[in-house]
Amino acid sequence: MTINIYLNQLLGLQAQAIIYTGLFLLILTPVLRVIVSIWSFAKEKDWLYVGITVVVLIVLLSSFVYGMYE
Repeated sequence: MTINIYLNQLLGLQAQAIIYTGLFLLILTPVLRVIVSIWSFAKEKDWLYVGITVVVLIVLLSSFVYGMYE
């Protein structure tokens, strides 16, 4: 589905586009939480937790990439 078709369906309040948007937001929430945690730990100069959280982000993103090709 191209982005133009998706946006037209979303603006037309079609159910499938709304469901895709909700799923995308559910998937995006933990990723953003981890990114904010990295920033927060770096601001506090807590480098151990920055490293641990970066590893968690790498695992999270690699699982998404692996899931796309599975």
